[in-house]
Amino acid sequence: MKKNTIPVIVIEADSEITENDIALIENLVRDDLSPIEEAQAYMKRWELMGHKNHSILNAYEVAEKLSKELPKPRSTIYLKLSLLKLPETIQDAIHLKKLKQGYGNELSRLSDQDQMLEWYKKILNKVIFLYLPRK
Repeated sequence: MKKNTIPVIVIEADSEITENDIALIENLVRDDLSPIEEAQAYMKRWELMGHKNHSILNAYEVAEKLSKELPKPRSTIYLKLSLLKLPETIQDAIHLKKLKQGYGNELSRLSDQDQMLEWYKKILNKVIFLYLPRK
């Protein structure tokens, strides 16, 4: 059966919206986007805003500024960005859905990547996740 219409989203763009902005927004609304991919997209947007290095600001400040640019709440952006502090092994596990984002967010609160990996191994070995030492 032929269709006479197709579903579309119309974006009225002004001179401030670029192709990169549109591509980022399209990427962020994908259903199959992993938390790590979403965090990477936020960092890409941060770079496109002219910021080369986000280490001068903490994830909270970056999330605050990005939430004014993107259709996502600050808390969502912050939780995703915190995942980028994790060692690559843990990021890969979250990306591959072997570890839930919530565990990753808790692990990211630790100050040392060796500690993060140590607790990650405990989680994998089914150690009950009752307490993580705070910074």
